[in-house]
Amino acid sequence: MYRFATILKLIVVVVLATTPLSASAQRKSTKVDQQQSIVNKHKRDLDAANSRVKELNGKRGSALEALNALNDKMNLQSNLIAEVEKQREMVEAEMMHADSLADSLSLQLNANIELYKEVIRASYREYRHNNHAAYLFSAGSFSDITRRMTQLKRLAEHQQALVDEIKMQQTQLDVERETVRVRQHEIDSIGLILEEEHSQLERDRKDAQKKYKELTSAQQKALAEQARMQKNYDKEVAELRKLTERNASQRTFTDKSTSLNLPVANGTMKKMSNNTAAIYGKKGSAVRSNFEGEVLSIEQDRTNHKKVVIANDTYISAYSRLATTNVKVGDVVKRDQQIGTVGIAYDHTCKEEAYIQFTLIYRKSDKDIDLNSFFKR
Repeated sequence: MYRFATILKLIVVVVLATTPLSASAQRKSTKVDQQQSIVNKHKRDLDAANSRVKELNGKRGSALEALNALNDKMNLQSNLIAEVEKQREMVEAEMMHADSLADSLSLQLNANIELYKEVIRASYREYRHNNHAAYLFSAGSFSDITRRMTQLKRLAEHQQALVDEIKMQQTQLDVERETVRVRQHEIDSIGLILEEEHSQLERDRKDAQKKYKELTSAQQKALAEQARMQKNYDKEVAELRKLTERNASQRTFTDKSTSLNLPVANGTMKKMSNNTAAIYGKKGSAVRSNFEGEVLSIEQDRTNHKKVVIANDTYISAYSRLATTNVKVGDVVKRDQQIGTVGIAYDHTCKEEAYIQFTLIYRKSDKDIDLNSFFKR
């Protein structure tokens, strides 16, 4: 009965060592669900902006309002595109995960099928040389018969366990392959959505440029002044200080301020005020924190651009007009850690630009900061 014992031992080892892989990939992850909610919210905002544009286009004497509304719509659309692209990346990651699971399952399944074939062949050879009845009747005692019956029963049970394992793995493999198929379909659909959103954004951009050129000189000056008023830097500085008063940090952070890198790698800086600058880069470029500190707030403006405020013992820094963020309030970030990405923004002349607005102030002093002296040259 030595060969029976060997077969039994082999099956037990394989069944116990084979860990069923999770088939949870067929369901969307919580992160993808959350991202879908964000995308849906952006779509609702864009629909509302589009309705506003249509309403103003039908009114006389509302050229400035109509252009502002169209400008807001373009900014909303560019941010929707950023969120949909993020959604696509998440779905692609899930598809790759499911594909990897499918590959692992396929290897395990094929190995177990080959093992089962070998078990059947070995069992048949053993039966021909020493059939089960003869094996039992050749026992020297009743206890030996009982032991041999138990051994044969265990062999049958573990053979069935191996069959069950093969069936389960085949089911899981089918699930993961279906997940890959479904995710690929989703990715293709998202690609079509992005293509249409980009096309619509380009149509709106051309329409906005045309509308801007049709404005009178006085209207263009009024629009520029309106844009300037929206960038009220003194007000922002006051709000940032007020924010830190309400959120006093109990931690101690480093505040090294020499040879800082620009928040956007390979970016260029255009000074707006002593405390504020526009940092230009490429769409999707990483935005990094200049200092170690705590994330005090994350805000979203009417065009769904984000602003992240970080503070340490010495400085408060604000990174505005981000397309996406990957930190949350309360996070402690390190110097040069990514906190978001650069998005596309449209100014009052309908010019497309990729930049963030960076503001830096002393936490406990009204003294202005000359940003030119803070960054590497």
